[in-house]
Order: sequence, then structure tokens, then C-alpha cells
Amino acid sequence: MYKKIKVVLVILFVIILIGAFFWLEKNQKLAVKQEAPTKKDIAQTVSQVLAERKVLPKEKIKELRLERLSNFQGIEGLNETDQYVEEKAVQENSNQITSSQISNYQTFVTPKDAAVMSLAQGKTYQQIYQAALKWVWVEDEIINGTAEKWLYPNFFLTQTPSLATNPVLGRVASDCESQAYTLVSALRAAGMPADNVRVVTGKVNFGGTVGGHAWVEVYDEKAGWFQLEATSGDYYDSQSKKLVSSAGIDYDYFKNYQYPSVVKWTMFNDQYFFDLTRGQGVAPEVWFDEETIKKQDDPAKITYQLPDALKKMREERANSLREELLKMDKKEFQEKINLLKNKKTVTDGVAITGENFNSEQITNQILSVINQLEQAIIQGATAEQKAAFQKAAAEGLAKANQMLAASTQLSAEEKAKIQAMLDEAETLLENGISQVQLLVLKKEALAFLDQLEKDIQSGEIKNKLNEKRGQLQR
Repeated sequence: MYKKIKVVLVILFVIILIGAFFWLEKNQKLAVKQEAPTKKDIAQTVSQVLAERKVLPKEKIKELRLERLSNFQGIEGLNETDQYVEEKAVQENSNQITSSQISNYQTFVTPKDAAVMSLAQGKTYQQIYQAALKWVWVEDEIINGTAEKWLYPNFFLTQTPSLATNPVLGRVASDCESQAYTLVSALRAAGMPADNVRVVTGKVNFGGTVGGHAWVEVYDEKAGWFQLEATSGDYYDSQSKKLVSSAGIDYDYFKNYQYPSVVKWTMFNDQYFFDLTRGQGVAPEVWFDEETIKKQDDPAKITYQLPDALKKMREERANSLREELLKMDKKEFQEKINLLKNKKTVTDGVAITGENFNSEQITNQILSVINQLEQAIIQGATAEQKAAFQKAAAEGLAKANQMLAASTQLSAEEKAKIQAMLDEAETLLENGISQVQLLVLKKEALAFLDQLEKDIQSGEIKNKLNEKRGQLQR
């Protein structure tokens, strides 16, 4: 048992060190806010719900003409949208990002706007969504005269009904992005926590056609993330030139059916922003669910480069946010490690295969690495520190491989599993690690510490220690 623990802990060191080096080297901006630990039964329920979601019926797509959302591509594309929002939209509009925001995307979520608050006042989340279904979906080309035009919620709610270009005068109308971030604005105004709601841009596949789109995702503790599709309501048919009434998709519909997203580019609200493709931003850990991580687009597709001034501003404004969130994130690691250190059952030294092993030394090492990691990320790292991280990671990887090869305590299946982890670590060391990958690895590390804590509390480790001691004495 201890041999296994030691091997896995060495791997944990490697993961942390590799993650630290590439995090600093690539100057990425991920900071995560650690939520209270999710209970195992809740996690299993969410996983089961996701697995049981059915494929969106073709009949539903046909009934609501949802293929229009893919065909007309309300969001042009990854690069085109980034350039529009981060450069052109800033020139067209007066809204400026606040000191607690790091992207112009966030300026389009305005929960404190008077028109938004009026919409949300006295309504439940479901009632706000029902009101959103009455907004009319109209192509940007028709109502705005251009392929990409983002309207601030106030303008969308108060001015579009009287626009001369509005084919359904008297009705609030525009394309998908305006409806998505206005809906999020209203939900936030009604009290929905920023951690639990986001606008998502990316690609969807409604009826066989893939196109750019913007939609809303809401987090439910039992169901996980599910989607709201405001554009499933009334829409303007540009071919028949008529307004088509549609009941739209129910609030809870995508708790039971799969939303047909293909890739996700950005996630944001007024408080958080994360660029999944670049791996940059500030967002709570709950935003990095398995389904979202799988929907990352290929970074090689990025052709638009953010202006230097914007990159500098993003970095400067993210510093205080990143520091605060990293401190919160580090806390759970410390709590778990301190629990381990206080358990006398694992501080006994025991000889296994000729090596002296002391669990308290191991936990102290982990805590030291985490402390160094946080300090380096917050304060920056010198070239010497970066080189030291890389060297330590390479040495740790080599040591772990040696231990695995020499181990007589692991089954062939266990060896194969750990070897796969080491191979992955080696690949990451060679090719770099994305921040989402780092988050996944961190979650795995926390899960390991959770299990170790349970073994300690149940006395299982002490029993196995005594068993191993007896075997060695014989």
C-alpha cells in the first residue's frame, strides 16, 4: 500500500511541477475559485443525469426551425468574433470594462442596467426565460445591416422595437448574441449567482448544419450545466417575410436532452470571462466541467492576435483577481494536507523494498511545492525559477519511472495504469500543458487526497501497514 502511495505521490509532484512551469512559461491567466467540495452522491447524480440525456429529436428541430440557428451563423467565427468584440465593438459603443473585468465580452452583460432590472423585477428565473422567448429572432444582416453586430441589453430592449430596419416593428428583436447576454443579464439581476450562469459562444449543429452561435448555460446542483435557448421562441422568416410564432423550448428541456454544441470558444458574464481556445481568463472551477473541456476548439485555428495594449490591460486587471482566487483555491489543498499530517497512523516509518518511507515528509513536501507554486504564480518567476521547475519535473518523472519498474508491490494492471499517467506527464513536459488540463490533473490530485484521508479515518492504512510489517518480518 505504501509503495503505491509513494509512486502516486511522486507522480503528483511531477504533475504540480510540470503544471507550474508551463503555466508560468506560457504566461496563461487561469485562476479558479474553489467551491465547497461537491458531495460524492451529488457528483454521481450529475454524472448519471448527463449520461442519460437523450439526443435532441429531429422532430423538435423541425418543429421550431432550429436549423436556422446554424444556417445563418449568428456568430461569424472564432477569430472574426474576437476581433469584433475586442476592437470594433469598443469603438462603436461607450461601455468600458471595469477594473474587475478583463475582456470587452463582459461589458455586454449588464445586470444593473435599468431596463434589465425592470425586466427581471418580481420574476422567477423561469418567468424571465419565458419573457425572453417573446423576443423575436431576426438575422443580423436584416435588422443591423451587417454580419456581426452586438447590441447592449438596454438598446436591445428599448430601441429595437422602433428601429426602421426591424421587420417586426413593436417587438424586441435581434440575433442570438443579443438574446443570450441579455437573458444572462436579467437572470443575474434576479439574483442568479455569477458562478451559476454564463453566455457561451461556439458552434452548434442543429439538423446537420454546423454554424456559429451564442447561447446560455445554467448550473444546477443535481443536473449539472444545462442550456437555455431564447432564440427557440418567435422568429422572423426571411424567405416568407413573415413573423412565425413559436412556443419555444421549456426552461428544463436541456436537463433531459443533449444540447448540440460542437465546440465552445468563450464563456462569460459580468464577473467572469474565460477563452477556452487560448486557455486564458478568470473563472470559477465549476465552469470547467468535463463536457466543456471536451468542447475546446483547436488553438491552431487562432489567427487573430489580441492587440498588445489589450493583452497588457488583461494581464494587469487579472492580477488581483488571480491572486484572490488562487488563495481560495490553495486553501483546500492545505486543509487536506494538514489533516493527513495530524494523523499519527501514517507518520510511522516503515521499510519497504529497502527504502525508508515517512508519510509526514511526503505531505510536507507536497505543501512546500504548493506554497512555492502559489508564490511563483502570484509574484512572477525568474528564469532561474522556471529552469528549476523544469529540472525538478524531469527528475521526478525519471524517478517515478525507475520506481515503477522496480516495484514488486503493484499488479500488472496497476503498473499499466500508472505507466499511462507517466507517459502523459512526459508528453506534457515535452509539449506543454493547457490550463484546463492542469485543472483536470489538480482535480485528480484532490481525489487522491480525499481517498487517502478516508483510508486514514477508517484505519485501513494502519491495518495494511501492520500487514506489510508482518510480511517483512517473516
